[in-house]
Amino acid sequence: MAEGQRERDWSLLSSLMSLVANCHRSPKRLAFKPSDFNPLIEAKDGVVHVTKENLALLRKEFIRERHVSDADKPKRRVFKSERLTDK
Repeated sequence: MAEGQRERDWSLLSSLMSLVANCHRSPKRLAFKPSDFNPLIEAKDGVVHVTKENLALLRKEFIRERHVSDADKPKRRVFKSERLTDK
């Protein structure tokens, strides 16, 4: 009985959340569905859940060390007060 009430509450709440989100979204974006906000609905195919096992793969792919040579480094900006003048 309590589980049914919980599902009903999430169904109503997710409908309201999608309504508000669709009111404030850009017309160029896809519309939100109530299932986008309902945590009780199972994930769709193609969704990857991040776990400790695949977190290392994500780090390796997205966080790469950048090796910057001296030629590629931005030049230090010299301000007028630091310039040497010939007098």
